Amino acid sequence: MRTEAGFLAFNALALGLGLGLLSSAGLVRPRLASALPAAGAALATGLAAIGVVSVAAVVAGLNLDAAALTAVVVVAAAVSGAVGLLRSRRAAGLGPRWRRPAPATWVPVAVIGAFTAAQVILSRHVPIAWDAAHIWTAKAVSIATTGGLDGQLFSEHSHLTTSHQDYPLLEPVLGALLFRFTAVTRHGLLIGELWVLLGAAMLAVPWLCRSGDRTWLAAAPLALAAAAIPNQGILRGDADVPMACFLVVGAVALARLLETSERGYALPAALCLGAAANTKNEGLVFALALLVCAFGFALRRRPVVLTVGAVAAAVVVVVVPWRLWVHAHGPFAGDITPLSTSLDPGFLTDRLSQLDFGIQQLLGHFADPAYGWLVPAFLAVAVAALLSRRASGLAGFYLVGFLAVVLALGWVYWTSQQPDIAGHISRTALRTVTAPLFLAAGALAHLLPQLVQAPAVAGPDALTGPPEAPARPVERPQTAASA
Repeated sequence: MRTEAGFLAFNALALGLGLGLLSSAGLVRPRLASALPAAGAALATGLAAIGVVSVAAVVAGLNLDAAALTAVVVVAAAVSGAVGLLRSRRAAGLGPRWRRPAPATWVPVAVIGAFTAAQVILSRHVPIAWDAAHIWTAKAVSIATTGGLDGQLFSEHSHLTTSHQDYPLLEPVLGALLFRFTAVTRHGLLIGELWVLLGAAMLAVPWLCRSGDRTWLAAAPLALAAAAIPNQGILRGDADVPMACFLVVGAVALARLLETSERGYALPAALCLGAAANTKNEGLVFALALLVCAFGFALRRRPVVLTVGAVAAAVVVVVVPWRLWVHAHGPFAGDITPLSTSLDPGFLTDRLSQLDFGIQQLLGHFADPAYGWLVPAFLAVAVAALLSRRASGLAGFYLVGFLAVVLALGWVYWTSQQPDIAGHISRTALRTVTAPLFLAAGALAHLLPQLVQAPAVAGPDALTGPPEAPARPVERPQTAASA
């Protein structure tokens, strides 16, 4: 009973913190009709906030304690909620307004909730896999046992040389906190939490997109992708899945910031992209790639550029503590090629075959029969949006962002110095495609409802509209033309 109560309490704290943060940003109104649809985004945002702050705390030498975390989160949720309440009272038109959802809107929400709950229950006895045993779960157990990074595992003299001490720490830190709350160190708990985060991401994206009565259109590609893509990755305990979940929520929030100029979206964008960057090295590269794309699409509007800059600065701030710790306590054996080497033309020319093989492997996984429909569907909808001009700027951002993420993966494989490079690419491509596939699913969920909704007035969308056009909240799903 303590285990189940602790599991629920940990996620309830994250949910409450996320609701408070979204309320302070003006995205959620302090009433039940607004808070309930935002539960998925709130949970993802809350877990991201707890994760990035806890990583910084561990690096600073603080002990991860369940009681202390509870007190801090309750205070932070209360303060941020109070800020949201004051903002709501002072500005009646603040933030996106919600109509009462149609009954059919709750069907996909109920299906996703039931699916997630069933998977959490079934995860209790999942056996531990290689990466989890040597990296993610092993680190979570070490941090939960010692309260920090004082264990022998986090040392250059570690006997567990396959633990990759330089890898980002967010997943093990969240796992350690979960172990502290439940008072047991069981691998199945971490798998259950991965399913919770996946369910939160599936609910967050339609809410962020403001799909309204077309929630089923937004939820369908995410649900189908979630059912087909990450099962093995979650059961293995791979960090690629939580990284992909944080990345897609952050990417959609960033797209909404560009689309509406509503600064409130900067908060979930910064926290979730920062969480992705603190979960995997690839997450840092992907987050930076998306932010560079966002800068390019926001150049015509100075206020949006400044807000995107603030998001980028926040991501850098939450990444720096762990990088400083690695620099101070290393050197650790790593698999990242230094830039001084990877930018050498001769080095790159000698490894063109690696690039070719890596891209072939990625494209082969994109065409997997289980989810081979996803990337072509995203590309088709994005091209249709570009041609119809209903959401052309939005489609352009997602297309460029997706291409940047895929090219970043290609660069990693191109510059890798692994001795068995063919085996390394074959083994890892199976899981590294999770992030671009989730990004394609999130983009499809965002674009599809806008494409099928008839625009009220012809014109460009918010991303390509005139810089002086003010952003204004709407009560129904925002179309490309109305922006």
